[in-house]
Amino acid sequence: MINSLSLSNFKSWKNADLRLGKLTGLFGTNSSGKSSLIHFLLMLKQTAESSDRAQVLDFGDEKSFVELGTFKDVIYDHDTSRSINFSVDWSLGETLKIIDPTRKGKNLFEGKGIGFGCEIMQTEKGRLYVQKFSYDFSGFQFFDGKGQKDSYKYQTLCISFS
Repeated sequence: MINSLSLSNFKSWKNADLRLGKLTGLFGTNSSGKSSLIHFLLMLKQTAESSDRAQVLDFGDEKSFVELGTFKDVIYDHDTSRSINFSVDWSLGETLKIIDPTRKGKNLFEGKGIGFGCEIMQTEKGRLYVQKFSYDFSGFQFFDGKGQKDSYKYQTLCISFS
């Protein structure tokens, strides 16, 4: 179950922080951004289900859950120098155990919660790329960030809060 969603620079949302429950209602006036939140989740779903692994975000087409256009269409204030930032935290039905391959019988971490965050930008030539992303597993956070401006090499950092 998704527990929280944080989002910035997507459609009409400069910043949005939502806590979600088993049943969550979205209320607001017309054109206040309620549908944009659903569009974002549907875009993530169709991106995850896309067979094109090189595609950073799947904005959709006439056969998709949602058709959003281009990066310029979905970025806040149509300012393509901005980045789309988001994080999603969810709870799993059962405990996730990640085994440490160097220490037999020991887990690196285990827990029922997981999180993912990402910053997505567009180059001057219009190509989307992931600037940064992170995973959170029960107090361990893994960060990956793009190195130099025109490089597609990433640096990984792990931080433990335990």
